Amino acid sequence: MNLASAYARLERMAEALELTTPLVAEAPEAPDLVGVHGRALIRVGRADEAVELLPGLADNPAFSLHDVLAEAIAGAEGLDAAMEYALQLSDTPSETQQRLAALLAEWGELGRAGELARSGADATPHDPAPYRLLGLCGAWSSDDPLINLMQRGARDESLSPVKRGTFSLALAKAYLDTGDDAAAFRALADGNRMLRGVVDYDIAADAGWMDRIAGIWSAETVDRFRQGGRKAAPVFIVGLPRSGSTLVETILSRHAAVHDLGETPAIFTAARRATEAPGPEAISALADAAERIFAPPAGKTLTTDKLLSNFQNLGALAAALPDARFVEMRRDYRDTCLSIFQSDLTPTAHPYSMDLTELAHYALAYDRLMRHWSEVLGDRFVRVRYEDVVTDPEAEIRRLLERLGLDWDPACLEPDKSRRRINTMSVGQARKPISNSSVGRWERFAAELEPLTLVLERHGLVHGA
Repeated sequence: MNLASAYARLERMAEALELTTPLVAEAPEAPDLVGVHGRALIRVGRADEAVELLPGLADNPAFSLHDVLAEAIAGAEGLDAAMEYALQLSDTPSETQQRLAALLAEWGELGRAGELARSGADATPHDPAPYRLLGLCGAWSSDDPLINLMQRGARDESLSPVKRGTFSLALAKAYLDTGDDAAAFRALADGNRMLRGVVDYDIAADAGWMDRIAGIWSAETVDRFRQGGRKAAPVFIVGLPRSGSTLVETILSRHAAVHDLGETPAIFTAARRATEAPGPEAISALADAAERIFAPPAGKTLTTDKLLSNFQNLGALAAALPDARFVEMRRDYRDTCLSIFQSDLTPTAHPYSMDLTELAHYALAYDRLMRHWSEVLGDRFVRVRYEDVVTDPEAEIRRLLERLGLDWDPACLEPDKSRRRINTMSVGQARKPISNSSVGRWERFAAELEPLTLVLERHGLVHGA
């Protein structure tokens, strides 16, 4: 079982199935085993077989299993059938209801997700998660009684700093929606200060690491480790969080020839190893993993991956996969950084996100590395500006498709019609038609953002140039 789980984490699903298939026959109701087996079946295109696991598990309290089975139904019978099954779980403990609410939001059922989240907020007033999800699902109104509960949660010193900080960021969204910008930024500052206090972080070390990557991975290094005979030719979408990457991923997913894989952590892990210690074995292992994962299914010619942190690994990925291409999503750094500051990203995963000065210096280091990759990778590197996409969608999407060797598909102009699962902070925004309404949002907080903008201006990055 442990080996099967390890194979699954490495996206080696065929090998995982070799181990889990006989075990499931012996223990068809073992939750952990069936969960691994079900996910592996889904990833190799056998969702209909995963659905057959349902009868023995319908009453199992482990939500992770229901998540697997709902995904299997979506693959085998369609999203409507999956949601019909998922909604049968609504008469369950509050924790399961909240995880179900998040799942429905990822599928674009924002109204249903909001109803469950609101129910959870009433049932568990000291848990900020339902309030956070409500803010992602829609706009707050000034007379909503839950705003008072968020205010209490943000002030409740009996709660942990993480919970109080999360309440503050959720409250900031309510203030923004109701037009109280001053209160919104105070709540943002308070929440981020509390969250920053629980993380040990050194921005200089992070920036230094990015600079070292550029020193290691020159064009000559990429050429030296280049793998021959590799067929995988994925497109990696990278960038800072909140830069519009989900929008571009969804636009591409609407193309008839594109298969989007979302995020592939196994590739990131292998690429990170090769980035840190480049050598023939590490690059070959990365290429082998990519060959297994990125082969497009029948009827598709191109596969995308959008694990944003791969921006650090482009040299290793370019060497392992000579036909891969890289799309960097770029947005005005002031808007990007403000959105990051507002977004309640996981503190341990994004420790730079909670202090405006640290955020500015992280953006500087990121920018230096991306300029390096642009020089090293040449035509394989495609920069897409968020402002161009939302201002003149057809022209910019046509340019992107041409760079990726794809014919024009008018469906790409309607990302809001996608039924794909989206598990990012953009669950609400990505379901709307393309709009330029978020361009220049930083101007509402020009004075408060001075610690950020002064650093960016000093280095010529005020427009993300």
